[in-house]
Amino acid sequence: MFAIDASHMLHRIMHTPQFDELSRSGQRLGGVSGFIKSVEALCSREGQGLSGIVLAWDLNCSDYRCDLLPSYKKRDTDEYTNGMIDIPKIKDAKRRDWEAVYDLNRQILHEQVLPNLGCISLQIKGVEADDILYQLVRYVPDFKLVVSGDRDLLQLVSNNSHVLNPSPKRRKVYTPQSLCEEYDLIPEMYRSHFLLMKAMVGDTSDNIEGIEGVSFKTGSKFARSILEHKGFGGLKPEKAKRDRALIEGFERVQRNLKLMDLYYLPQPDVQKIVTTTYRAANLLPAENAERQAVYTLKQLGLENDVTWNAHQIAKHNFNSNFRERIKTGFEPLLDALV
Repeated sequence: MFAIDASHMLHRIMHTPQFDELSRSGQRLGGVSGFIKSVEALCSREGQGLSGIVLAWDLNCSDYRCDLLPSYKKRDTDEYTNGMIDIPKIKDAKRRDWEAVYDLNRQILHEQVLPNLGCISLQIKGVEADDILYQLVRYVPDFKLVVSGDRDLLQLVSNNSHVLNPSPKRRKVYTPQSLCEEYDLIPEMYRSHFLLMKAMVGDTSDNIEGIEGVSFKTGSKFARSILEHKGFGGLKPEKAKRDRALIEGFERVQRNLKLMDLYYLPQPDVQKIVTTTYRAANLLPAENAERQAVYTLKQLGLENDVTWNAHQIAKHNFNSNFRERIKTGFEPLLDALV
């Protein structure tokens, strides 16, 4: 089964030249066409032995994480002027235009195209795409190929789920072995090691502050020492400035772990994911669904090769019983909610 970080994929596509291409209807729908082509390429390259496509979208920031860290994913909106020109307002106007086009492309894909091609497309208010994918990987027994260039999702790597970074320049499939090799992780506790390292480094894109001066290389060494000594016994704060900074800032590291480790998602949010995913898996596409998707693409003025890509995606989904396997994985959780 493919488990795709749809928001990350669409963002990546909309930062390429094809994003600005206009459809025959005059709309900026490069995101839709690029997304369909990318998913079809995934199916043809990586689809052997896999069946079914689940996509997860970010609808907004996580309520849980925003409560834990109010500055989480907040942009810097401080305004300043340079003579007669308000530089941030110019940038902000371009950003709002980009976000409006992104939302248009996302809405068309999520509501009109992907479900009619047999995909399960999920977005849940107050829950992030990473959270949805984590629950899917955790409870559905199938082998999953998680598709995302987001380093956060490397915590999903296991024997039963690998993570593909689809970026052309950094394309790589992460397995437990390759993840341990890249970050020098302890094989027996690679997930804990990876998350502790990442909590030390922080994440500037999400406004999560780490420990000053700690890179992934030094973070991996620190995390290894803490895990092997079950504490700070291997550090030398009296001699090393970074060792001292880590010990003094370890409360921040513990907070970062709660922000980054998808295991910590509150139970009400887990319930929302389980019920929404089960409901989507139970909703079978109509008999003419693929025809409706192709009609939508043509009405939008997209080229014929996009409709061919859409047909290939539909074949990948409609010949699969992946919906039943998702329901089987989530049914015990639903029973526990009753």
